[in-house]
Formats: sequence, C-alpha cells, structure tokens
Amino acid sequence: MAQVFPEEDLAVKSEFSPEVRALARRIYDENRYYVPIASGMVNQDLRITIQTTPEGGLIIYRYDTSLHLGSCNTFAHPPYGSSREYRGEKGRDYYVNLTLAELAGGASECGFCFTLYQGIQNNKTFWINKWSRIKWIDSHPNSNIRETEAMKPWFEEYWPYFQGEKSVSEEEIFLHVTFPKGHPYVDVHMNMAPFHFADAEARRLPIAHLEYYTAPRLEYIWIDSLCIIQKDDLDWENELPRMSNIYGNAAVVFAVHGPDLGFHRAPVLPIRDIGRPDDNPVYCRQKIDHRSIFCAPTDAESWFGRAWCMQERIFARRILHFGGFCEELYFECNTEVSCECSRVNKTSTVTEEEGRTLKAQVTSATALIKDQPESAHIGHQLWRLYVTCCEDYSARGVTFATDTLPAVSALMSSLAPYFGNYYAGLWQSHLLLCLQWEALYTSECSRHEKFVAPSFSWASRSGAVTWYMDLSKMPTKDTHDFAAVVDVACTVKGKDPFGGVSAGYVTLRGPLTEMSIASKDLFGPDDRMKMTKKGAKECYVTLDSREDIQEVYLGMMVTCLDVMRDKNGRFVSSLVLLPLDPLSRKFRRIGFSTMLVEHFDGASQEEITII
Repeated sequence: MAQVFPEEDLAVKSEFSPEVRALARRIYDENRYYVPIASGMVNQDLRITIQTTPEGGLIIYRYDTSLHLGSCNTFAHPPYGSSREYRGEKGRDYYVNLTLAELAGGASECGFCFTLYQGIQNNKTFWINKWSRIKWIDSHPNSNIRETEAMKPWFEEYWPYFQGEKSVSEEEIFLHVTFPKGHPYVDVHMNMAPFHFADAEARRLPIAHLEYYTAPRLEYIWIDSLCIIQKDDLDWENELPRMSNIYGNAAVVFAVHGPDLGFHRAPVLPIRDIGRPDDNPVYCRQKIDHRSIFCAPTDAESWFGRAWCMQERIFARRILHFGGFCEELYFECNTEVSCECSRVNKTSTVTEEEGRTLKAQVTSATALIKDQPESAHIGHQLWRLYVTCCEDYSARGVTFATDTLPAVSALMSSLAPYFGNYYAGLWQSHLLLCLQWEALYTSECSRHEKFVAPSFSWASRSGAVTWYMDLSKMPTKDTHDFAAVVDVACTVKGKDPFGGVSAGYVTLRGPLTEMSIASKDLFGPDDRMKMTKKGAKECYVTLDSREDIQEVYLGMMVTCLDVMRDKNGRFVSSLVLLPLDPLSRKFRRIGFSTMLVEHFDGASQEEITII
C-alpha cells in the first residue's frame, strides 16, 4: 500500500526555508530531476510501498518513472528505464554497495537517498529481526541451529533494539542496491556485516542448510549461495572456473532436492481385505521413480534438470541426495548408485551406456585416458562423451539465458587438453562434427532474447539437441568428405575462456545449394519440415527454434551448405541458412538437414561466414 511520509516523520530533516523549497518544487515539476538542495521538499510526493521479495530483501517501488540522474555524491542512481552503464555492467543490472551510514549521509543532501533511507528506517522491524538473529547465531557458535530456530532466543537478548532503547550501528548494515533494467523498482538486499554469512543472510537460509549443522561435523563446509557473493559479477566470474576443484575435492556433496532432509515422507498406507477384516493389513508406500538418476532430464525445474547441477554432479566424488520428492536417500559415487529402497544398485560392472549415469560415463572415459593416453580409441571415446554431455545439458533449464555457457564452463575446461580451442560450446578439433547438432523437438526450443552465442552454436537457443549419427563409428577423412574450415573465432566476455561470449563467427568453404520450403506442416518425431528442389526428391529440415518456424514461409528459398557427405553413400549433412548480408556472404543458421547427393548436383564450392 502506498504511503506518504510527512515532514515531521522524516528521519533526516530538511533545513531549507519554505521559499527555497517552493522554488525547488517548481523546478522539480518543470524539469523532472532531483534537486539536491531541496531534498526534503523534492521527496515528499515520492510515494513508496515496501514488500518482501521471495528471497526476503526489500523492494522500494518508485511511482515517478521519469526521474533523471541527480548530482548525488554518495552514489549514482539512474532513473527508471536508464540504459547507461555506470560501472561497466556489460548488460547486467547496475548496482552499488554501501553502508546504511553512508546512505544516511547522502540523505542529508540528496532526494533519492533521502527516500531510500526513510523507507529502510520505516521497515526497521524487519531487518532488526534479521540482524539480531545473525548476531545471536554468530555469538553462539556451538548452538543447535535447528533448536535455535524454534526457540528464537535473540528476541529476548536483543529486545532493547526492537524497542528503540538501543540503536544498531549503521556501519554494520551493508546495502546492495540494484536497479533492474526495465522495472520501476529498486531492489535492496541487506547484509549484516561483518558476519561471515555475507549476502545470503539477507534471506532466510533453507531449513536443509540449517539442519545440516546438526550432522556430524566436518572441518569446512562450502555452500554455493553463501560462499559465492550473490549479485557480485566480479566474484562470480572469479569463482566460476574453480567449480571443478571445489566439487572434485569435496569429501562429500549434499544435493538438496527440497526444503528438508526427507524426514517428512509420505505415510505408509495399510491395505485390508474387506472380506476378512480381522486379517493383518498389508502395508504399501508410493512407488518412487528412479528414472531421473539415469535418464536425460525431463523436468527443467528439478535438481536433476538444472543446468548448473550437471557439472556439480559430474565432478563430485561422492553425493548424498536427499529431500524433496526423493523421500529417501540416494548415494552416488564415481562407480555406484544406491538408494534406501534397494531398487537401484548400479555399479561399474554395468556396461550398457543406457544403464549408466552420465557421471559414470565421464569417470569411465577419464580412466581410459589415463590408462591408454596414446590409444587411437581415446578420440572416439571423448567425442561420444562430448555428445552425451551436450545432449544431456541442453535439455536442462537455466534461470538466465546468459548462464548457458558459464554453467558448463568447468566441464568444458576439463576437456580442453584433448579437444583444443573452444568456440561457444564447440571444439576446433571436431568442429565440422560439432556443427551437426539439431533440435530434438523444435516446438519446445526458442531463440534467446539477448545474444548468448553465434547461431552455429547449440547454445544460441534453448532446448534439447541431438546428433543423429552413429556414435559407434566416428566419421573420418577415409569415410567422409568434409567442408573446409577457413576461419573461426569467438570473443569471450570475461576472464573465463570457456564462459560467455559476446560475438563469434565461422567461415566455411563447401558446396552450396538452394532449397524451397515445401510445406509448413511439422512431421514427427522432431517437428521436421519439408524442403524441395526441382528435379530432386523431397527432404526434411529440422529448424532450430519456434521462431525459425514462424519466420519461414511456403516457397521460401533457403541456402544449404554441405559440411559432410558419405564417400560410399548418398547422404549429405547440411546446415540450413538464411542470408544476413548477401553481398558479404554472411549467413545465420536456422536448421539442419540430412539431404541427398542429388540435391547438390552442379553446386559450386563457395566460401561463406556464419554468425
């Protein structure tokens, strides 16, 4: 609910005369910008409402969405809708870190700081509770956190602070102020410095994290939401390449699938013979689905379906899965998976790929490399592993599309010694094979709203991909003819060479042909569309995304590049392209097609660039 703060309630008083404030009022109304000299008057009509976010932070909405940047000496606060970069955000939201004391200093001369400070002070009950809780926990390191959460002893010990009899040092309250682009609000997270819980303590820790402290003690514990400073781009960029070491060197990784440790399970139900009511009942429980342990993810919201969790699972030597829909404990290591109900007990003796977890396949390939480093079979094994990882990973979900490449960077980094240079999810040593990905179900795939990767990369859109080729037989120059790779490059965004990119291209030379879209109907099993060429049979194209389906039309001409063909057969693997700049021969990939040699009859060798 909106609230206007009258002057007598303001935490920081204005000392300017009514005449000066009236002048400031008129300037403000006419020019719509902050007037630092008249902060009190300027801010009396800036209505704000306070509510908690799902994480527990504060949101202060500004209903006046046409404010301009003022000359505040405390920190730069851009107006709603501003696209200017103040600290080199590189497309991310602008943010600033400061103490509540610093904000109070700015409130004496700046209109926005004044409003922000007053909003925080009027919601003091909320953050005093958080502050006292963390203060108490930090001063009682041997306490049982679970019992502490139930008893809430900090209320009694810090009651004078709640009553206003004592004041919290504003130097101890750190603010992380974010201006999300395109949204008319300011997001404020409060950190209780100097306590070790850092940014995550602005939120209530999940009960699973708290219950963990009652478990047998380990010397160190690392929790991603605590040990990576949230919303700090620099810390995020520095920590990302270390994921393989962090998870790989952990004694055990606890995978939290839900809000508790699995103590609250579905009840066991008795079944009785209604014809013989005196007989003992038969007890049953709901059958637990174990498919997610071994199969590619189908639920992008579950732990097994989250993109960030794939490499965590692969690198961890031991994982204990619990909570959520598991309702039982799973133990997983590099060679074995076991569960409480004993329906799952897979060990390294399982040889079929379908019966092994992705983690076990990675472990097997890694062991083979160590045992036979010079074997010609290694390249084939690594190629199969790369395809398996990409097919599994691409089916997973990310909250932010820009995390698509960073969330798998540690895994890709571990493959670099064997594959060479890396280009937005593809490897130089197998580039022409890497390019032959296609959407598993086009209707479930979509292009990212913002640039994530060049169109030749599977990371340029969301949704599962696959390679429709026989992975037991690796194509070579003895069995296939390939297009020529003239040049390839990607511009990396930050320090991590396997992380996000801001641009990229690949230049290829090979046979080109033109095909016509023959039908807008989609054919199963993967939403293929018909293409045709005069004098040749029809063939099918799998488009990369829903947007590509919407863009093409009946009779539309598309360009197809022959990237690989069977020397002893009649099939051609081709990239389906649309021109971006016909004069410079620049194209955008929109799909993949398995075509016939006859479709390229009379085709000339041409050099094109795909971006």
